[in-house]
Amino acid sequence: MTRLSPQQMSAMAEEGRRRFSAGDARGAVALFEQLLQEQPHHPGVNLMMGMCFASISKHEIALQFLERANASGASSPEAVTALATSLRYLGRIDEASALLDRHLAAHPDDRPVIAAKADLLHFTGRNEDAAALLEPALDRSPRDASLVLAYGRVAHDARACARAADLMLALEHDPSLTPRRRSLLLIRLGGVLDRLGRYDEAFAAVTRGHALAPEPWDASAERAQVERVISAWTPEALAARADWGVDDPRPVFIVGMPRSGTTLIEQIVDAHPSAFGAGELPDIHAMVHQCSRGMYLADLSVLSRDDAATRARRYLARLSGMAPQAQRVTDKAPLNYRHVGLISVLFPRAKIVHALRDPLDTCLSCFFQSIAGHFPQGRDLGRLGAMYVDHLRLMAHWKRLLPGRILDVRYEDVVDDLEGQTRRLLEFIGLAFDERCLRFWETGRIATTSSNDQVRRPLYRSSVARHERYAAHLGPLKAALAELHASGSAHPDAEARSTRNRDQSA
Repeated sequence: MTRLSPQQMSAMAEEGRRRFSAGDARGAVALFEQLLQEQPHHPGVNLMMGMCFASISKHEIALQFLERANASGASSPEAVTALATSLRYLGRIDEASALLDRHLAAHPDDRPVIAAKADLLHFTGRNEDAAALLEPALDRSPRDASLVLAYGRVAHDARACARAADLMLALEHDPSLTPRRRSLLLIRLGGVLDRLGRYDEAFAAVTRGHALAPEPWDASAERAQVERVISAWTPEALAARADWGVDDPRPVFIVGMPRSGTTLIEQIVDAHPSAFGAGELPDIHAMVHQCSRGMYLADLSVLSRDDAATRARRYLARLSGMAPQAQRVTDKAPLNYRHVGLISVLFPRAKIVHALRDPLDTCLSCFFQSIAGHFPQGRDLGRLGAMYVDHLRLMAHWKRLLPGRILDVRYEDVVDDLEGQTRRLLEFIGLAFDERCLRFWETGRIATTSSNDQVRRPLYRSSVARHERYAAHLGPLKAALAELHASGSAHPDAEARSTRNRDQSA
């Protein structure tokens, strides 16, 4: 193999950093992988590999590189915050906190680490402590992007939100911001303006933010993939694999669109003494990618009986390591709705819970998030609407294939009748009712998604019909969702919603 010259390595590293800053983490990884072949222990290259994988939510992979960077001498604020962030998302909160505290004890004015500590405090429900840490630092450095971004997440009361909005607007055109950071700033600004009731400004900010980080997406190719999956996973194909996998009832898969209520469902189940919420596990998606090198499994010949059993046992061993005593363990990776066929083969007794929420609210909530990972649909409301339609078509197919194995749980129904829906959910997954599930916010459990803040509080209604505040901006989304009615496949929530409306008006 021809070795790279120092000049080539320097140019490759610079291009990798440029791609990462522009939001192309995968393109950056391809370059840094080449550099690692030359210098496998280089702290800077390992750090960038870790940051790239962290930015697409592959935190287990990221942690390997970040720990290697740390062991090789990378002790910059960037390295410390990256490592702490991955530890946090993997649920290793105490380790992340100790790492940040050690650094701040030696470098108390390191602004990126102050911001990371505030993020961690917010993540664990200590919002007042986070604000108290940030506000003096912002008094000294009001144009520091890391502090301002952290404050935009922490700010909730009117005074703090107003200050956060002013700071963010003042920073929007700062030439030192990378496109990726400016995009995140604007999306987070949209959330702050939403909390202030400045809805038109909020929508405009989020739109500007997504425009700064465009990602290609082919709706027709996505639809063709869904069609191939539906054609491949037939009753005959499933029957031929009926005795594959491992006969174990522990896994419960919570699937659906992002922002549809999957985290809430998991928190309710996790509050049960015989259950454990494992969060969003990457395992099923990784299996599909290994088999098909794609996002869907449409060629069933790539999976053998022995392979299915091996993969199922490996997954169950992971669950056992996380919760050895639990009778049920939830995996709430929402996009596993694409893989329900595979799940049914690997785990013939596993139950699937399908989270549903008003499609306008679901898609709008996705649009207002900077969802980590490969999620180009989230940057455009029309794309989100098309994705929602495809998701429903695929779920309808799985329900026809697997009668009795899939339970729809509607967010609005949970808000209206927590106890009734909790009893229904627990009965479906085979657990006795337990009152603690009705007080899910008291467990102290930390969810590792953007819904973490919401599920640490009792249920509230402000997220129901949120789309009404943005009615003037939802034309592309409504046009995409209109296909549900044009095709005759109405949203499964429509009848229930209509019944609720009649009951409320009676």
